[in-house]
Amino acid sequence: MLAAGITDRLPNIPGVRDWWGTGVLHCPFCHGWEVRDEPWAYVAPAESAVERATLFSGWAKSLTYLTNGGPRPTADQVKWLKDHQVAVREEKIAGLDGKNGRLDTVMFDGGQPLAVRAVFVHPEPIQRSELPKKLGCKVLTEGRQAGIVETDAFGATSVPGVYVIGDASSTGMMNVTGAVSDGSMVGGAVQHALVKEDVEQS
Repeated sequence: MLAAGITDRLPNIPGVRDWWGTGVLHCPFCHGWEVRDEPWAYVAPAESAVERATLFSGWAKSLTYLTNGGPRPTADQVKWLKDHQVAVREEKIAGLDGKNGRLDTVMFDGGQPLAVRAVFVHPEPIQRSELPKKLGCKVLTEGRQAGIVETDAFGATSVPGVYVIGDASSTGMMNVTGAVSDGSMVGGAVQHALVKEDVEQS
């Protein structure tokens, strides 16, 4: 049973690493309460602009989608965002600023600064251990779970006898409580598999 977890590879945006965990966040359910009813911004690929806006709705005083100079959303996406009071800024991000440990500004390469309390990003998950790869476990290569080991509901990988739990697995929740629950459930599945193997070999 592998429980090495993942590492967050942050987007290469000036200031993101400096403000990570205080003003730059990844999940409204994990961190949104502390910055609720404040101006938020988020960085995401154009194809995820609407999905992410839906996720953040109801939390923030105002919401701004930052393309960071990337591809522009489609006309339908722009209309949806406008209809739902989500502003769009297309300039490349030049940096983040704040004072006393509180993020308050996004600066751009051209254009006016944006007042915010939080900027949400989606880090790329990187396996902390090379073991799944070395053992030949199937790893997802596309979408938001790229880099995560593919598992079934009980943590079993594509390699018999190898289980992965927690946020390194495709079915694990990417938080501490989810990983703990995962460990309990998958531990039972491993025990069942071992007993079954003993019975079949006896």
